[in-house]
Amino acid sequence: MKEEFFFDVKECKSASVEHTFEIKEIILPEEIKDYELARLQAKRKGKVIRKLIVDGKEKTIEREFVV
Repeated sequence: MKEEFFFDVKECKSASVEHTFEIKEIILPEEIKDYELARLQAKRKGKVIRKLIVDGKEKTIEREFVV
């Protein structure tokens, strides 16, 4: 579990992480006319906010994404 969620933490006594996903836009494929297929193949555009607390010190990282 440490490798999956705390990949950027080396040594610590306590740590917690919280991820918030903000979806700003849904990009629908124009070539698909079937609404169900368009919904399934749509891309989400936004940002992920990673709030990390390591030994009482808080660090927030934001990254843009399109998935």
